[in-house]
Amino acid sequence: IVNGHRLSTAGDLTVTTSNVADDGLIMTNANDEVIVGSNVRFTTSSQHSGASSAGNYTDGVMRVRGNFTQTRSGSSASTGSFISTGTRVVFDGSGTQTVFFNDPGAGTSRFHDVGFENTSPNSVNLSSTIIINGQMQSPGHVTTVVNGANNIVTVNGGLDVEGLILDRVTLTVNNGQIDRFDQVTFRNYVLSATQMTLNHTVMNAIFAGLDFEVTPTSGKYLVANDTDGGTPATLTIVNANPTDGSALTTTTGGFVVNWVTQLYAVDDAGATLEETPVTISVLDNDLNPNENALVITDVTQSVNGGAVVIDPGGTTVTYTPPQDFIGTDTFTYTVVYNTDEVSDIGLVTVTLTPDNDNPVIAVASGLPIDGSVINQTVTGILTVNNTGNDNLNVSNLTISAPFSVDNTPFTVEPGGSHDVTVSFTPDQTGTFELILSITSNDRRSLSPQSR
Repeated sequence: IVNGHRLSTAGDLTVTTSNVADDGLIMTNANDEVIVGSNVRFTTSSQHSGASSAGNYTDGVMRVRGNFTQTRSGSSASTGSFISTGTRVVFDGSGTQTVFFNDPGAGTSRFHDVGFENTSPNSVNLSSTIIINGQMQSPGHVTTVVNGANNIVTVNGGLDVEGLILDRVTLTVNNGQIDRFDQVTFRNYVLSATQMTLNHTVMNAIFAGLDFEVTPTSGKYLVANDTDGGTPATLTIVNANPTDGSALTTTTGGFVVNWVTQLYAVDDAGATLEETPVTISVLDNDLNPNENALVITDVTQSVNGGAVVIDPGGTTVTYTPPQDFIGTDTFTYTVVYNTDEVSDIGLVTVTLTPDNDNPVIAVASGLPIDGSVINQTVTGILTVNNTGNDNLNVSNLTISAPFSVDNTPFTVEPGGSHDVTVSFTPDQTGTFELILSITSNDRRSLSPQSR
């Protein structure tokens, strides 16, 4: 049971499912993370007929950097050694990965969400049919090649794909949430193949930048079936290759498919450390149907208070995060042809992560000094701690009268501390408030107070 933790191995991982409760690998917590640096194999015990992993993989993420194999042992009749109903599997290796299911099926062994993030030229090879009951996903910052060898990939939970090469993959999508399906290349198909099939009841989607490298003779680019016959499902295919594939598109049940050519702002993603500005080339993936230059004419400020500006030249934007913000932030930009008023709006998502290499200053919230008399000086010690992972450089200290402090700059190593002497010389009776300001490379203003 991973139980909200991270399990990581650089080698192989074999998971054997039996009929014993809580046996095998259990991922049911949203924070569960399993990282397999080599091959992973899921099988069933030869001594437990009918053993099933149902309920074992309901949440969390599994990152696989080698091969993925689902099989069963001996004479076991079980077909459910890997049944994911919520655990996301990500293929993010740097070499060729092979995926094989001995018992693929919507009611037997299958994936839930699958992310393709492999960076190698041959990426992921499918040695069998696979079932994805969740979404098929590709993040956009890498373009993974999925080699299908004419095997079928059935997706029952939708698409969230930007940047993917499908090589002889027979793709069927049955309903589910269609977030995006952009910049996808279909290549090396036999001339009789249908390269993609959509079976959907309710759909109003845009697919942008599809590239069909093979022109079928007896096959199709796309078969789109409206499976309920009610309000027509609608798909707009923007700036594809070819620009008009309607002659090789088949629709049934009233499904409407339009092939169009127009300016299209493809959504973007960026990443940076907290409080660190980042420049994003948002136009690089936008689809421009002619030779006119594109230019950014407008941006919105981010939903979480970050600042966004258009850089000189109008082809990039710079995003400055709000102070102390960690998480996901979004903003939009407007792109136009440089010579006319045709425009579109794109969404940019920025992920901000903690900067763990920064110094972090920590000072007690108060400094009590008691027992002083008029015109006599007493002192107290204020300890400045560095709880971060880089040197803390204090360049200036200021304090309110009648207090005084040594303003000599100093450096505190990670995990270290430095004592500062604060002097107090009152010229009258009463209660005094100390306000101390410290300037450092922690990038924050720190003003502890005490009486």
